[in-house]
Amino acid sequence: KLVGRWSGSNTDPDNPSRWEFIRRPDRTGTIAYANEGDEPEEITLAHGLWKLRHGKFIFSELTEGKKIMPWGEISLGDESVIQVADDQFVTQWIDPERRVLGGLFARRVRNTEKRVQEFKLPPMKPFSKADPFDSAAFLKKVRATKRKLPKRDDGNEGGPLPKKSP
Repeated sequence: KLVGRWSGSNTDPDNPSRWEFIRRPDRTGTIAYANEGDEPEEITLAHGLWKLRHGKFIFSELTEGKKIMPWGEISLGDESVIQVADDQFVTQWIDPERRVLGGLFARRVRNTEKRVQEFKLPPMKPFSKADPFDSAAFLKKVRATKRKLPKRDDGNEGGPLPKKSP
């Protein structure tokens, strides 16, 4: 149901934004974000992966502009799915750092996407008709990118060693 072209916005009062997202059947996606006041040249594309699993929309952007991001900078995002319909997709995420109602509750941000036939953001216009993105080449390039793990305290690769239990 999520494959196709979507235009979205959020309810975040501190960072209202909109985006356009094309999700492909092979779980690759291309997205462009536009914050309030952005000039067309400030809007960039990102390519990545997405998945819907166990009531969560999971996504990861793997590029910054045209370059694949270093593995240490890539993260997974997830949002709780509120609604999946043929023409609308609604998710929600919680920001524990921002509090509402006198600090009682964490800020909930709702993202709503509507299915569209054509994109309006300039970087996404080429994706309105035929999709020019080569998913197979992108996935091959991602797989070929050398993954360099951070150094552990003992000098070896792989990040910090787990703490031993007493």
